[in-house]
Amino acid sequence: MKDVFFSLKEALNLMMENIRPLSAEHVSLVDSVDRIAADDLYARVDSPSVNSSLKDGFAVLSRDIDGATVQNPVRLHVLGSMAAGCEENVHILSGTAVRILTGARIPTGADVVVADEFVTRSGDDILIDATIPP
Repeated sequence: MKDVFFSLKEALNLMMENIRPLSAEHVSLVDSVDRIAADDLYARVDSPSVNSSLKDGFAVLSRDIDGATVQNPVRLHVLGSMAAGCEENVHILSGTAVRILTGARIPTGADVVVADEFVTRSGDDILIDATIPP
């Protein structure tokens, strides 16, 4: 049998002329591993169902910490803490903060979570040394 060689361009053209998409088929979730979805997939429920923190830190109002620096930190009073699954609805007011753990619901009113590395504890208060946008 004689060897047949194609240039890259010829091989690509040959492939594109002969390739056809496979038809869609319904399979169980387990059997769908390593397959490509034939259509867009949509979740039946929002997950997470609430706005939740992606990091440990303190939930605050961004306007309260506007201009905060290492030389001029902002002092806020800590109202409490929230962890994932916490049902309590804490409302953040100007001058206050809530300790928040990864996965916890963002408290009402808060528009930023300040990561721990920008915070120093001082009794029931914290000192924030960075400006974080909402």
